[in-house]
Amino acid sequence: MFLNERTIPLNLQQIIAVRSRISKNHSKQPRLEKSELKSWAGYHGERTVDRLLEKFANNKYTIITDLNLQAKKDDPFQIDTFLYTSYFGLILEIKNILGTLYFDKYSKQMIRTWNGEREGFQNPMLQAQMHQYHFQAWLNKHKIPPFPIVWLVVFSNPATILETTPGNEQIFQKVIHTPLLLEKLLELEAKYTTPILDKSDSKRLNRLLLKENTPHLTNILQKYEIPQIDIKTGVRCAICNYVPMLRVPANWFCPNCNHYSKNAHIASLYDYFLINQSTITNRQCREFLHIPTRSIALGLLSDLPLIGTKGGSTYQLSELIKNPNEYFLLPKSKQLKGIIPLPTEKPI
Repeated sequence: MFLNERTIPLNLQQIIAVRSRISKNHSKQPRLEKSELKSWAGYHGERTVDRLLEKFANNKYTIITDLNLQAKKDDPFQIDTFLYTSYFGLILEIKNILGTLYFDKYSKQMIRTWNGEREGFQNPMLQAQMHQYHFQAWLNKHKIPPFPIVWLVVFSNPATILETTPGNEQIFQKVIHTPLLLEKLLELEAKYTTPILDKSDSKRLNRLLLKENTPHLTNILQKYEIPQIDIKTGVRCAICNYVPMLRVPANWFCPNCNHYSKNAHIASLYDYFLINQSTITNRQCREFLHIPTRSIALGLLSDLPLIGTKGGSTYQLSELIKNPNEYFLLPKSKQLKGIIPLPTEKPI
């Protein structure tokens, strides 16, 4: 069974929110667009694997997607997919990269060749090994009975060609394409035949995974060197992406497409969370949403958890992250059942 539903990654949500609130000709748009395409590619690849697991492994395994944990304070790690039984656990590092990928035995680097150009990438095998180390430390920290944790690197695009140094072909026991995943699961089931986790252990592990799974919020403006003043403030229209909508009695009105909405401010508060920080004051709310009075802002913020004293009027926006499918505003131009099609002519 799946413990959670894979949502659009937080870093991708941040990029989309920023791109929606800076000018179309902003100097950082090309860099942001490149990052967005790469993130969409990764998300597509992960969903490809999800569909296979839903079909073949859903009844046998407990599965959690986009797992973000910390074994040590301020040292987060992220696992694309983790699945386990009472016998063993499996970490999946999922990649969606076009071209010919060469795994160098000596430099431990992964080199991509595409259209005659060579580009170095971080070796996903080393990433998976590091995730295995951190995850085992996390399990020990929470006193989960030690059980085998193994990993695989899964390439979701069947057009990706995998190569390595002669004599190093054994890596392809751990580096595979998606269709081989079922075969690998059967091999692991045949290898690990002693149950270690009982029902009580599994229930506790499930609770811990869900409780401690906390996506890491990047300082997106600092990362892409975008001044705060470049961010357009105001409520964003769900239909045409126009900023700002106008506040009219009990509604928001878009002067660009004439759309009315009662709760458009919620998605824009989530934008504020993605771009700025996890808390907001009444004054910051008024400035960002273009609200004239404190009482109106208070009404709009009333459903959010209050931090500290009422006099401080500081509200916790990070609660919104628990339901990103409900609050994140994906521009209509990018929507196709919640996913955009990837342009095949551009390598990722």
